Amino acid sequence: MKTVEALPQTDSIQELAKFWDTHDLTDFENDLEEVTEPVFERPTKEPRRLKTSTFSEGFEIVINTHDDEQKCDWDTGEYRPEYLKKVVDTLAELGISRDQVTYESTSIGVGAEAGAIALIMLAGLTVFVAGKKLFLAGKTINENVEAWTELAKKVRRLLSKLKADYVSQPFAAALALEEIIKSNPSARTFNLEGAFVEIVPNSSMDTTGIVTKGGRSIQEVFRYQQMRYYIFVFRTEDTVHVLCVRSTGKIEFHHVLPVLDWMKFEGFKKERKDLE
Repeated sequence: MKTVEALPQTDSIQELAKFWDTHDLTDFENDLEEVTEPVFERPTKEPRRLKTSTFSEGFEIVINTHDDEQKCDWDTGEYRPEYLKKVVDTLAELGISRDQVTYESTSIGVGAEAGAIALIMLAGLTVFVAGKKLFLAGKTINENVEAWTELAKKVRRLLSKLKADYVSQPFAAALALEEIIKSNPSARTFNLEGAFVEIVPNSSMDTTGIVTKGGRSIQEVFRYQQMRYYIFVFRTEDTVHVLCVRSTGKIEFHHVLPVLDWMKFEGFKKERKDLE
């Protein structure tokens, strides 16, 4: 008669692995218990917090091509060479060469989806400032404020020239920085302390999370779900700026918080001014 050993009473992974290498689970059927409650639970999904030096998205732009026969040959479904040349020439203003960008057919809109083209900057982005070519991907905004503000100007021109519909998060960050400088020209440091993406539900796309691109739900990938809000928290020398930028490039709101002035926080300064 086969003698069955007792189950090891240990938490050591190494000892347990060694034990089960030489034993079979069927030898311990009398020691097993049926568990009806979940043993492991998937942790609650945390909101995506972004580091100051990187973004969750690359430099991307989406342009509607469905209603313009000058952009796309409706019979073949191919983009017209002259339109692609215009796109390349316009991107060159941003320091992007032809071999640094890829094109991907995508869609735009909710419900009846319309054809669109996604422009994906492979090597991040470079801009020219004072004759220097500056690389922005992976850099903190505060490392080169001039480059980012120059990028904002170029983005606005690009949105107009190419009639682009949506921009990804890094482009929106440049627009947010430009807005801050307009409101506070004397600020010299701009630390991006928080950046968040709020995706607008789109019933025409997969919402189950089953369909993925690059290991992420298709809903979270910019070129497939362009409708989103970007929220940025910038700290200057004595102020915190909270901005919301639509993916269309529109500044939705800009709040200025005087975090270093407790009298303003408590409302004392305002009250005293009212009494004068």
